[in-house]
Amino acid sequence: MSATETRVEPPQTAAFTVTLDDEPGALARLVSLISARGLNIKSLCVAIDDTTDHCGRLTVVLDKLDIAPDLITAQFGRLVPVREARVIDHGIPHVARELALAHLAGGKAALDRLKDQLEARGGRLLITTSSGVVCEHRGSAEEIDRWLNGLKPLGLLRFERTGEIALATESVEAAP
Repeated sequence: MSATETRVEPPQTAAFTVTLDDEPGALARLVSLISARGLNIKSLCVAIDDTTDHCGRLTVVLDKLDIAPDLITAQFGRLVPVREARVIDHGIPHVARELALAHLAGGKAALDRLKDQLEARGGRLLITTSSGVVCEHRGSAEEIDRWLNGLKPLGLLRFERTGEIALATESVEAAP
């Protein structure tokens, strides 16, 4: 590399959306490809797409990348069941969110106090149980982390979170 050339480092994390055939082993082949390249899956969200014929959609966030995201999407595209693969990060307009569900101790006696605290922290009460309340919060990974940490002093019993899903917001031409 000459003194005038600059080396562009790949990003440390990147989100990808992938549309693939809903067939046995399709997801396993995709995950195997990721693993074979020595990449780390930070989150993986998968759902059936009812708007297309026998397709699944997934958002996968990879971290510790040492290759450019465009090369990864090209490798995804070589898998037979993959119909489309896109990078949804780094300069591409997009919306990304996670969902977290949390179970807090407290029951009906603490319901008013917990409800006020949840709303102040951006959460929403879903149900009350005999042992506490179940609530939800949507936001970025960092917002979810802050929310869960803020719930610990309120009696956080357990939680689940989806991992990131993402949607590109730039206009995309429809395929012919």
